Amino acid sequence: MNTFDDLTDAHLLRADEDYRFSLRLLELEEPAPRWAVAAAFYASIHYLSAWFWNEHQIVVNNHRHRGRMLRSGDFDALSPIVESYEYLYRKSLESRYQPAFSISSSEVDDLLRTDLESIRNLINRELQR
Repeated sequence: MNTFDDLTDAHLLRADEDYRFSLRLLELEEPAPRWAVAAAFYASIHYLSAWFWNEHQIVVNNHRHRGRMLRSGDFDALSPIVESYEYLYRKSLESRYQPAFSISSSEVDDLLRTDLESIRNLINRELQR
């Protein structure tokens, strides 16, 4: 297990908290599934922020910047999760800002177990944790 600096540790702690929170929200009834989507996206943000800081000492402080960096092709290690991140981003926007947005618990479960898990697993593997 690696030892990380304080900022990397803080991002990883928050990512893991948001990850567990999104799983707990999935167990509840509406409107919890749509908020589980938002929590999942925020978990992905912290996993990525931990990686950017730990590997490159880059602080990414907004969604647009993070998206551009992921799509730039400059960070080959992250290329397998670009689509998952963008899907979580789109779904989190829809869940928060579209009043007619609806998502089933099974759809959220799929999103958590495929998209968020792929991000979580890749970052944990890259950071050797």
